[in-house]
Amino acid sequence: MPIHPSALSRIALGTALWPLQSDVRTATSILSRGLEVRINVVDTAPSYFPPLEGDSERILGSALKGLRHEFFVVTKVSPSSGGRLGLAIGGLSGPNFVTSVNRSLQRLRTDYVDLVVAHGPDFSTPIDETIDAFLALEAQGKVRFFGLCNFPQSAVSQAHRRLQSEGRGPVFLQELLNVLTPLRIHRLRSLLAVSPGAKIMTYAPLAGGVLARSYNRKVPGFPPAGSRASYLGWTEEPSAEPSTLPSLSDDGIDVINRFSLWAHQRDMTFAKAALGWVLSHDFVDTSIVGVNNEWQLSTLFDVQSDIQFNATEMDDLANYLFARG
Repeated sequence: MPIHPSALSRIALGTALWPLQSDVRTATSILSRGLEVRINVVDTAPSYFPPLEGDSERILGSALKGLRHEFFVVTKVSPSSGGRLGLAIGGLSGPNFVTSVNRSLQRLRTDYVDLVVAHGPDFSTPIDETIDAFLALEAQGKVRFFGLCNFPQSAVSQAHRRLQSEGRGPVFLQELLNVLTPLRIHRLRSLLAVSPGAKIMTYAPLAGGVLARSYNRKVPGFPPAGSRASYLGWTEEPSAEPSTLPSLSDDGIDVINRFSLWAHQRDMTFAKAALGWVLSHDFVDTSIVGVNNEWQLSTLFDVQSDIQFNATEMDDLANYLFARG
């Protein structure tokens, strides 16, 4: 039986780097171990990882053999064109949306996905046209739920109203959140105000692997080898806007080192503390963590159950991390 949205694990397995770091055998091991520690959500996208578009879905599709109904599978439709995907301009247009999902189903070796997310705004396509395509696919049993990633608040509100009018929902919202982007908290609360009941799936809780331990970007060893940040780079400009690049201004580095010390004093790993900070926000349902091998998974498995900061701890931590003076 398909997994209900209320039964999703707090952690989702992210697969963005699987084309670069994981083969089918490793991916299968990750999924099996994930189930052992009560993780039942896996997130992919056809656009991961240039120039290997589609390979993340292919690896996941092979690894899911015999496990498909144990996982809530998330994929996306890219708003951009080109690359190996070969979609026409206007990636979220009705025809492109349908084509992209059908191709994803083939790569994933499944007849349906639980959630399809519009992977960024396509300002050339009305959101209603994209939702029309979703509803057509839903009627064919190919998709179950609809989501948006980093869309303007007005589009989120419009999507919520449309899905509600169709008796569908909840809408899923994928949004950036980690200790380097605390201003994003205000955005997430504002999105929930216009889309009550939405499911929030945050991504990059470890900022592309940067929040694995304390770093100084000016010395060798930064960012950590093999991390997403090591492939994509980073920016030194703080920003409240969504990005795949961790913001590592001087203030950001200071926050990293302060948080590392705070975690060490409480005998917890920096990675667990950073993920715990994200999951301790009451509006976060699930956080997507890139996991490319069993070792990475083993460092995170107990976060779901044993790291939950209370309101006083969150306030103290905010004052400790972000206070200036």
